Amino acid sequence: MADENKGKNSLEEARARIAANQAKKDAIAEHTVEEGETLSHIALEYYGNAGPTYYTAIYEANKDVIGDNMNVIKPGQKLAIPPKPETEDEE
Repeated sequence: MADENKGKNSLEEARARIAANQAKKDAIAEHTVEEGETLSHIALEYYGNAGPTYYTAIYEANKDVIGDNMNVIKPGQKLAIPPKPETEDEE
């Protein structure tokens, strides 16, 4: 059973990497993190909204740069800003 979960996790990880790579290809901008910024600040700057949908989109596109903790970004990191996520309340 552990082998099944390992395969499932690997597949999920591969899908996440593919989605992140696509988001970087489609990026609308590149942002260099400055001291004191958060993903919410960056989402507000590019999307006009600092909600979870928006900062999570930036995080998912840059997990390879940011790492496992979306709450820790460092000055100097270069983040790809994906296209603005579509949400139900904006349709």
